[in-house]
Amino acid sequence: MIKPKPGHDPDQNRFATSRLEFNLSRHSAGRTWPAVFAPSDQPQALAPILMTHVVLESCIRCKYTDCVDVCPVDCFREGPNFLTIDPDECIDCAVCIPECPVNAIVPEEDVPNDQQHFIKLNAELATKWPSITRSKAGLPDADEWKDRKDKLDQLQR
Repeated sequence: MIKPKPGHDPDQNRFATSRLEFNLSRHSAGRTWPAVFAPSDQPQALAPILMTHVVLESCIRCKYTDCVDVCPVDCFREGPNFLTIDPDECIDCAVCIPECPVNAIVPEEDVPNDQQHFIKLNAELATKWPSITRSKAGLPDADEWKDRKDKLDQLQR
């Protein structure tokens, strides 16, 4: 059992997500969590969103779904031309990462600086889009878009 330092309030490291409550001093194992916030059940209170894995810009207009078949908990959500990961469902198993043909899935701590906004975007869109549990064919023009950069303006919500 971890004992708090004298004068340290152990509850200051506590926060709630929509389904779970974590105590960072017990569960983080040295991991740094993103500074992304979403409304909690309490008015005017903010709770950090824990993202295990993030789908990046390279998925936009490709939407290959190879990752969906290997996911043991059905954490992927499907939009018109992009997939996202539901942070409340993902168990951090990482089996989806090598399945993505465009390398669009990375652990939260490996999100490049120029794509940090995708952490919040994944969390936001995961609450709006339906679950996808079986792979489908990529978008018809996916091969034309898979190597393009700066595709955020192409994202359909």
